[in-house]
Amino acid sequence: MSLLFRYTLKLFLLRFTVVFLGLGVLCGTLELLIVRKNLHEISFTQQLQGVFLKTPFILGKLFPLSIFFTGILVCWRLLSQNEWSVFQSAGASFAKMVMAPLIASVLLSGGDLLFWTPWSFSLLEKAFVLQQKTANRSQFKPSEAWRRFSKEQEITLVRAVEGEQAEWVVFSKEHLFVQHLHARTVFWEDLNLRLQDIWVIKDKKPPYFEKEISLPIPDALKKRPLLKHPLLMSFWDIQKHISKHPGPQKVFLLRQTYLVAHFIWVISLLPFSAACMMGYTRGYRKFWSVFWGILGCFILFILKEWTFYGNMPLPFAWVQGLCWLPVLLTLLTTFLILLEKGEL
Repeated sequence: MSLLFRYTLKLFLLRFTVVFLGLGVLCGTLELLIVRKNLHEISFTQQLQGVFLKTPFILGKLFPLSIFFTGILVCWRLLSQNEWSVFQSAGASFAKMVMAPLIASVLLSGGDLLFWTPWSFSLLEKAFVLQQKTANRSQFKPSEAWRRFSKEQEITLVRAVEGEQAEWVVFSKEHLFVQHLHARTVFWEDLNLRLQDIWVIKDKKPPYFEKEISLPIPDALKKRPLLKHPLLMSFWDIQKHISKHPGPQKVFLLRQTYLVAHFIWVISLLPFSAACMMGYTRGYRKFWSVFWGILGCFILFILKEWTFYGNMPLPFAWVQGLCWLPVLLTLLTTFLILLEKGEL
């Protein structure tokens, strides 16, 4: 491992850590301000918990910007200290000087794709559950909706949420009232619902109290594994689903294409950021290089999201091709900038 490789790798990792943590603090602070404004009825501890659960997902979305800004800062350091010229005079090419940061960006982008994104999605789901439990108690969660199921001689309406209150209302086939159970708490067992502290009301009989009743779990309430929406699946989820369900599943294949294209696009932002800084030594020109680079990065980011989410109704092959359009534009722009600035 050469001295140039170790030096540029150290510069990149140090600045990436600062940028990533800085964005994390900024996102967490802004999210906390939004939460305190909109969910002021919950405690500060619950607000902080929600912020910590949501921030990793937001950081994952800003990961491309972290790579881009890190590349800008590394090149700025090398140019401002005339180190770039020194390395060039020693025979180092543009490719050699960006090799270590490029390898680091590949590893970081792979970690984001395979580990950070699934982890942040799981935390985001917990944040939504927390928000429902703390701020939306007046609204029914999907699991709290009334369920209807029929047998040969009766119709039953059930609303049951584990650990909370439950209602069990039975009617005859002629829609005549039979009985009503109101339980303070309900728990799921293997094949039964265990109701505790129940008031029982039956037709033409006085209500009475029962300490505990067990009832068979209706099919409408049985817990089944939920399949995530394909657009919310991680790379691992997509791979597992495709391996278990072979055959044409276009929406899953499109999600897979999007994730792979995103992985390569993030890597391409490192040479793109370096290309934006090349060939200039005067301060005001550096400023405009950074400005146009940031603007270009933002436009490419919007284009990347739009090509996938905004064109889902188009034919399958078209959407797959559009997923790669931002990657090709980034690489082509990088090549043209380096060619124009005499780095190639």
